[in-house]
Amino acid sequence: MTALLLLPAGASATLIGEDAELSYFYPDLATQFTGPGYEPQPFTVGAGTEVAFFGNAQNPNMSLDVTEDELRFVVTDDACCATVADFNGPVVEFTSVTFPGIASATILSTDLPLTDADLLVEATRVGIDWNGVDVRSSFITLGIELVPEPAPLLLVAAGLGLLGHQRRMTARSSRRG
Repeated sequence: MTALLLLPAGASATLIGEDAELSYFYPDLATQFTGPGYEPQPFTVGAGTEVAFFGNAQNPNMSLDVTEDELRFVVTDDACCATVADFNGPVVEFTSVTFPGIASATILSTDLPLTDADLLVEATRVGIDWNGVDVRSSFITLGIELVPEPAPLLLVAAGLGLLGHQRRMTARSSRRG
């Protein structure tokens, strides 16, 4: 007897629909930089540019676009963040977390002299420490890998366990018969 076990495909974790907040931290991660145009910017991840950050709507000097697994920052020539400090850069914190967490972030493309070591990656937030780097007229795209949803993995493990159990039972039946 052969059994076919079909497991439903699980939905993978995504950033779409997540509520988040973009803030700027300087001179360290404990200090949120404030001032006109630097207030924390709440947003919900969807289509198009989520945040025209810093400055005003007519002349922003940084924008942020978030997709299901990427963050793209674009900086105009008005911004400059070459000041050296313990931490100097933007941080996106996901506030209505419906995914298990952020597993990793990598730089997919940039015209800045940054590496993955310059990224802040925690369970619910991702940031860029562009400490000492002149970021005028630049861009950086980060790839975000979320922790896999546990339910589909548990279903696969359960399915394999049932399949193994059925094989053992079939083998015992054939030895007896």
